[in-house]
Amino acid sequence: MVERMAQRLLSFSRMKKAKKSPAKRERLPDRSSELLVNQRMLYAVRDELKADIRSHDQRFDSIDAKLEAMEAKLDAKLDSRVSGLEAKLDSRVSALEAKVDASDKKSDSRFDVLLAKFGELDAKMTAQYHRVVGLVEEQNNRNLAVLDGYQSLFDRQDRVEREIDELKKNSR
Repeated sequence: MVERMAQRLLSFSRMKKAKKSPAKRERLPDRSSELLVNQRMLYAVRDELKADIRSHDQRFDSIDAKLEAMEAKLDAKLDSRVSGLEAKLDSRVSALEAKVDASDKKSDSRFDVLLAKFGELDAKMTAQYHRVVGLVEEQNNRNLAVLDGYQSLFDRQDRVEREIDELKKNSR
């Protein structure tokens, strides 16, 4: 861009010099810093720079607008996808909750059945316990009668042995 401006300035200076003195040929400056510039040339360059800046500003504005439109589209797409995923996730969670609830109810009913069976077994075991306690008491009573019989038998045996011993002593 600077080169283009330098070329324009050179062409302006050549035109000016060509109009004033066609016969005289001056040497052209080698560098752009050596060029003589008038106010009209400066304003022309300034106006060109301003126009370039405006065109670039417009391009940036249009690019910004395009980016904002793309961002809005992307946001809309993401929002719709997220909403869809949320709906799917909610339905899956609801299905899982229903399964867990059904499983809980099934487990609860199984536990209720087990508790009922344990209640029946407890009643049976209690009845058996009381029956065994009754049998033990009855056996204990029988054992006492038998022990009493043995005791009387042993007492009689001792008495008979004493009598025999006395008879033996008396017979001697």
